[in-house]
Amino acid sequence: MKKAAIITASGFGDGLIMLIAASYLEKAGYDVTVFNNHLSSFAKWFPSLHFENYPVNEKTYLDYFCILQNDNSQRSKVIIDLRKDLNLSVFYPSYSLEKHGALFQNDFVFDQNISMVKNVAQSCSKLLKQELSFDTNIKIPTDLIYRKYPKKIIIHATSGDPNRNWPLSKYVNLAIKIKKEGLSLVFISTPKESDYFKDLRKKGFELVGFDSLSDLAALIYESSFFIGNESGPSHLASLLNIPLIVISNNQKRMRLWQPGWQKAAIIAPYSIIPNFKSFRLREKHWGTFIPVFKVLRTFERCFSDVQLSVF
Repeated sequence: MKKAAIITASGFGDGLIMLIAASYLEKAGYDVTVFNNHLSSFAKWFPSLHFENYPVNEKTYLDYFCILQNDNSQRSKVIIDLRKDLNLSVFYPSYSLEKHGALFQNDFVFDQNISMVKNVAQSCSKLLKQELSFDTNIKIPTDLIYRKYPKKIIIHATSGDPNRNWPLSKYVNLAIKIKKEGLSLVFISTPKESDYFKDLRKKGFELVGFDSLSDLAALIYESSFFIGNESGPSHLASLLNIPLIVISNNQKRMRLWQPGWQKAAIIAPYSIIPNFKSFRLREKHWGTFIPVFKVLRTFERCFSDVQLSVF
């Protein structure tokens, strides 16, 4: 069987999105390996795929037809430099001729006004001459029940970039108000983030640490709603068709990086807030301009709509 490699950017959200490409390649008859340092703990949800960490030597990819999600890393640069010996298609979430050089026939530049999910699907549809699909071939474990707990709300108050985090104090205030409506709140974290949340349990909130993406996915899948920053778990909630709100520091960036399966309600500071080069008010203090009541009102509207449509 022909072998193909999906080489994703470093985040696990990036990895999830590029599973669309893996699905396309499987339909084209390839045995597919996905290279991402996070996704191996999620492997049982994708039994037809292989997952590996990034290799030490990029020449490993010479044995594959490769789709690379360029992230401007040294790893991506080395792989692109090998393309004279490599069967390679490069997906550029952003691109400039000066920075990246000339495009090759099987390279694709993403449209900044549509989601990464749709960009990957459209690019694969053209590359592999297949109908447009957002499928990842995910296989939900049979012992899980979709939205089993209709009053359980997941909150993810961190991300890979602290500058993209809405203040934790605001998440706590939001949680207090939601809890008063008779709903249960679960904050999720990695073991490394436990100190960041040390006061949560004192306030009576449940904090669940996850060691694997499989455990996290199971928790989100059986919950009813997700609220969080722009992060991998928000893309996971979207993939699992869980209604969600994403709080972001940049409305423009979210056109591309919004969750692309289940549509999210996006809350971001207004673009009219000054952000001049010497006066980065919106960039540095964006959380100040998103009040708790705005997120609460959005949640009440979205959650009510979901409850009426599902139950």
